[in-house]
Amino acid sequence: QVRPGLELHHFDFYRLGRGDIVAQELEEVINDSEVIVAIEWAENAGPGVLPDDRLRINIRRVSDQEREVTVEALGPKHTSIMETLR
Repeated sequence: QVRPGLELHHFDFYRLGRGDIVAQELEEVINDSEVIVAIEWAENAGPGVLPDDRLRINIRRVSDQEREVTVEALGPKHTSIMETLR
């Protein structure tokens, strides 16, 4: 269940190639329990920037009209969330 009052922060790291820039952008919000962080192109964050416990959502283009979405839980907290959703 999502708590009322949570904020959503969206980051798009498509063109960022330096992990230190990404880390600076995320520093203020990544561990804030009142914030949901959505990151596009998270692989550009570099090692050690993102928390180990997180959800990874992949969207793959299957055709012009079709996308495949997979959700993967990384870590115990988000594994528990996924189990609850099932």
